[in-house]
Amino acid sequence: MERRRRRHASRHRVRTAGRRRADPRAANGITIVSSLARGIDGIAHRAALEADGRTVAGLANGLDTVYPSEHAGLSEEIAERGALINDYPLGTKPLSEYFPHRNRIMSGMARRPSRGPRTYSKRSA
Repeated sequence: MERRRRRHASRHRVRTAGRRRADPRAANGITIVSSLARGIDGIAHRAALEADGRTVAGLANGLDTVYPSEHAGLSEEIAERGALINDYPLGTKPLSEYFPHRNRIMSGMARRPSRGPRTYSKRSA
């Protein structure tokens, strides 16, 4: 049996996809709600800020901890011009069991585009 190769998007494709999706939405008053994760999440926040739009970043840690650390500047900018949300006290480090809870909070804040029925994953339900 042949193993399927896992496909990975290039950095350029992720950046392009993030900007294409976030730019027009943010420019038209739609708030971008996402985590502060590497890749498309950070790109979407950056695109919203550059379009003078609103953006909300959900965290799985305390507000005094930035994860991933390379998003420290982005986190500060979001705090000044958008919002950082979490459900954890200061000093809380990001642990894997906190991420599903963070995802449920963000899912509750986000409104699905009017394309097709809403679906739920087992972790978010």
